[in-house]
Amino acid sequence: ISTVLEDNAGNVLVGIVDGGLAIKKRGGHEFVFYKHDPGDPRSLAHDNISDIVQDFNGDYWISTMGGGIARLSKEHLPEPVFEHYNTSNSGLLSDNIYDLALDSVRNSLWICSSNYINSLDFSTDEINQLQYYTRSNETVGNMSHIFIDSLSRLWIGGNGFCIIDLKNTKEGYECIYFRHKLDEPESKINEKINCIIETKSKDIYLGSQG
Repeated sequence: ISTVLEDNAGNVLVGIVDGGLAIKKRGGHEFVFYKHDPGDPRSLAHDNISDIVQDFNGDYWISTMGGGIARLSKEHLPEPVFEHYNTSNSGLLSDNIYDLALDSVRNSLWICSSNYINSLDFSTDEINQLQYYTRSNETVGNMSHIFIDSLSRLWIGGNGFCIIDLKNTKEGYECIYFRHKLDEPESKINEKINCIIETKSKDIYLGSQG
């Protein structure tokens, strides 16, 4: 299991690595499983699911490793029909999507792949690439986790982590990049960040691998 979402109505959606999507309706006792069918363009985009979020209208967005992202409207939850967004029909630059993050300020969905960050504007349904720079001109790669905090900052975890203040666009988006171990910055050892959360007191916690 890669991700679990309990929606605002009490339904449970589970993403499974190479196992597709499992849904248990509120009050139900069993999960129903859905998988990609090459012969059905309305089926799940890919069976390797990485994340599931529910947007501000109650619809579901499902990221996959290999099939881009899929939208499932709340009306179609009883009999799922999936709308696909991938590199062949949208502005996505990769079909391997690691993580998703909702942005209520910009009414958008942030999309994280290994080397790119995209945003989907809910008002236009368009997907665009996030353009940013680092003062050191370092390239941020192996990105695997994104998070929007309460101060409208975009946190990106991967080989180290970076912070982008989305409110400050005067000279473009600056990415403040912390690449090496925070407790031993002179060690030159890459820090692998795979989890970022914010507490109610607005403290940020980073989870690392190793």
